[in-house]
Amino acid sequence: MSRQLPPPHPDPGRALARAVRTLHRCVLGLLAACALVVALAAESSSAQDVPPRSYTLVAVGLALGVVAARRLSTSPVISARACARLSIVSLALAGALGLVAAALGARHGATQSALVFTLAAALFVLRPPALARPASPTPGA
Repeated sequence: MSRQLPPPHPDPGRALARAVRTLHRCVLGLLAACALVVALAAESSSAQDVPPRSYTLVAVGLALGVVAARRLSTSPVISARACARLSIVSLALAGALGLVAAALGARHGATQSALVFTLAAALFVLRPPALARPASPTPGA
């Protein structure tokens, strides 16, 4: 008789990191789609490129939220779960910034500002969150 080993328990930290990596890729795709929407709106737009103040305030608020969440997620005193939550929040806020930019370009024709907002969101998301990056080899190992 052969003895069967119990199935290995998945490491929750590994699963969380995989989820953050997947979300990171999805947000990058969303931002690419938002940039495409803005580019298409630029071809058909004849409106002035002055964004409404409310869009600018929302975009700046979202950008500050991304920066704050990203910065807090790298703090050495928080748990891995808090790091994951903050990474998810930063990615969600960057995605929301891209959606605001797409709405700005499509609804108001302020395509230059919309492209700047989309580019800012892409720059925030370009580097994966700390939790989603592969572990670096330890020195001397």
